[in-house]
Amino acid sequence: MKNEAFTLGRVVVPARDGMLRELGHDVQALGARALGLVVEGRASRALVDFPELKLRLWLPTDELADVETEAALGRGEYAALVPNFGPEGPSAPVSVVWWVWHLFRSLPVTHLLSLETGTLSEVWDESGGALRDYYSGDREQSVAYVGIGVRELVLTDWHRVERSLGGAVLFARFLPAGLSKLEIAIYLKRNS
Repeated sequence: MKNEAFTLGRVVVPARDGMLRELGHDVQALGARALGLVVEGRASRALVDFPELKLRLWLPTDELADVETEAALGRGEYAALVPNFGPEGPSAPVSVVWWVWHLFRSLPVTHLLSLETGTLSEVWDESGGALRDYYSGDREQSVAYVGIGVRELVLTDWHRVERSLGGAVLFARFLPAGLSKLEIAIYLKRNS
């Protein structure tokens, strides 16, 4: 695996013999569940969120492979991990990592504030208000909560992105996040 700077929103897989293995994870057996998303990148290491493993940690970049880059080089094992997003969303179930990747490609995202998976009742933070004020459906369904920061959002862009997610959006909240920033709290249905 090449030593290169990884940037926010890149989808990566860890080395089979690296730190994740030392933590007790069989990366090869995990397959697509080992996909991670770069939260912050530096020259020799990257902060990576592995939502399926409920793990966020700094890893040396030489223990990571950029899935898109490797797929573009014709490496079949990586190409098999990349979904095909059409205008109305992908035709097959997609890992939450790829949904977030799609958000990063479709919106002017500056920060990944949060990425959590679990049931809606587990990931909902009541300090932001009662869930019933935002959603009246099944509180125990499996979701991914994605908190992203943007500088500005054009509403037509949001509607285009929402359509391209193919019905995966359960609901979203648009929250002030300081001077000239906006937080979008997105709740995605899992296994969509």
